[in-house]
Amino acid sequence: MNPMPDPKSKTRRFLISLISLTALVLILSIALLVVALSRSRVPATGSETKETFLPVEEAPKEKNDEPAEDPIETPEPEPEQPLVGGLLFTKNGDGTCRLSGLGNCTDACVVIPETSPEGDLVTEIDADAFRGASGVAAVQIPSTVQYIGERAFADCNSLLYISVSPQNRFYCDAGGVLYSKDQSVLLQYPTLAAAGSLKIPITVKTIREMAFYNCPYLTKIYYPGSPDEWEKISVGAKNYALLSASKQFYSERGGK
Repeated sequence: MNPMPDPKSKTRRFLISLISLTALVLILSIALLVVALSRSRVPATGSETKETFLPVEEAPKEKNDEPAEDPIETPEPEPEQPLVGGLLFTKNGDGTCRLSGLGNCTDACVVIPETSPEGDLVTEIDADAFRGASGVAAVQIPSTVQYIGERAFADCNSLLYISVSPQNRFYCDAGGVLYSKDQSVLLQYPTLAAAGSLKIPITVKTIREMAFYNCPYLTKIYYPGSPDEWEKISVGAKNYALLSASKQFYSERGGK
C-alpha cells in the first residue's frame, strides 16, 4: 500500500517553482531594459556629432570672406603718387595773370616764370604772396612783372637774395635788395642777409612796409645824405631792424 504524499513537501516545491519563475521573469525584464537603454542612446550620440559639425563647416566660410576684402584695401597708392609742385596764379582775364602765392611749390630758389602753365603773361605779384614763407631762400623775378604788392616777400626768415631780370622795366636789384627801377622805392631787404650793413641810395624816397622786418644781422645803415634828408624818407610800418640800426651819414665826396 503506497504512502500518502506529504502536503508540506508539495507546498515547498510549488514555492520553489514560483520563485524560479519570478527570477527568470526579472532577469528577462532587466535584459530587455538594458537593450532598450542602449538603443535609445544611439540617436543621441548621432545628433551630437551632427551638431558639432555645423560650426566647423561655417567657420571656414567666414575665413574665406576675409581674403576677398584684401584686394579692396591694397590698391590705395595715394602716397606713391607724387604731388606736382607749382606756384599759384590768378587770371586777370586779359591774357595776363598775377602770382598769388607759393601754392605747392617747395623750391628754396623760386624762379617766377614769364608765363603761367596756362599761357598767361605774369605781370603782377600779389600783396603778401610770399609773406612768411620760411623755406624760400632766393627769388628770381622775370622781365614781365610790372607790379609787386605790399609785403610780397616780407618775413621770409630764410631769404638771402632777390634778383630781377635786367630786362625788367619796373624793378631792379642791388646786392640782393629789391628796388623800383629808379631806386626811389626800397621794397624788400633779404631777411637773412648776413652782411650786417647796408648802403641805402640817396634816391630812395619810400621804404615799403615790413621791408626790414625780422632782420637779425642788420646793425648799420650807410646813407649818402644828411640827417634831414633821411628824415624825409617815407618809412612804412614794422621796419624795426631799420629803426634800431645805427645810421652813418656821409657825402659822396667823402665828407661827413
